[in-house]
Parts: sequence; C-alpha cells; structure tokens
Amino acid sequence: MNDDWNNCSTHTCMMINKANLAHRCSNVMLTLNSFSVIFYFVGNYVSRRTVSTDFREFPIQIQFPFHTTDSPIFEFIVLGLFLHVWETAIVIALLNSLILTLVSQEMRTFKAIRLVTEVTGYRTNSF
Repeated sequence: MNDDWNNCSTHTCMMINKANLAHRCSNVMLTLNSFSVIFYFVGNYVSRRTVSTDFREFPIQIQFPFHTTDSPIFEFIVLGLFLHVWETAIVIALLNSLILTLVSQEMRTFKAIRLVTEVTGYRTNSF
C-alpha cells in the first residue's frame, strides 16, 4: 500500500489520514469489546464470590454431560469460555468496523456525486 501511495502525487496525505483514522477506529472498537468481555467475566466472578462460596457456576449458562465442578476441569472450562467469548467479541468488533468503513465510504461517494451534480447542473428524475 505504501508503494501505491508513493506513486500517487495527488491526495496522498488525505488517503494516509483516512487510512490512519480507520485504523484507529478499528483499534478502539477492538479494545472496547475486549475490555467489556474482561469486565463481564471479572464482575461475574466477583459477584458469585460474594454471594456464595460453596457452589461454582459458569459465567454463561452452559450444560455438560459430565460433572464439571471439580477443580481442574472447572478452571479449564471457564478459561475456554473466556477465550470463546473474547473471540466472538473480536469478530463482532471487526464486523462493526467493516460496516463503519463501508458506510463512511458510501457517504463520501454520495457527497461527491451531489457535488458533481451541483457543479454541472445535471439533474436526474427522482421519484
């Protein structure tokens, strides 16, 4: 991408700024979703810890066909659930950033089309 931008003489700075803005927005979305997963699991752990200490529950409603409250099995399953929910949150953040990028690109295209029609005076039949 850098080679293409170096070959382009016009609007290079604007393209780099837009790419940097999209990169920052994606990073913010990924970070917010990651923090929400972490806070959800920590908050769930703390609330369960203060309510009762004798019964262990998973942070998400889930059922297994075997006994899961034993010590190493329970921790491994909770770790697997955390990784699964975190991965899902990352995928959702990536899809949201893709949708945001596509919508903002379309909005810029519509603005450019409107500017061209205003400058040229060309009008189409609108319904």
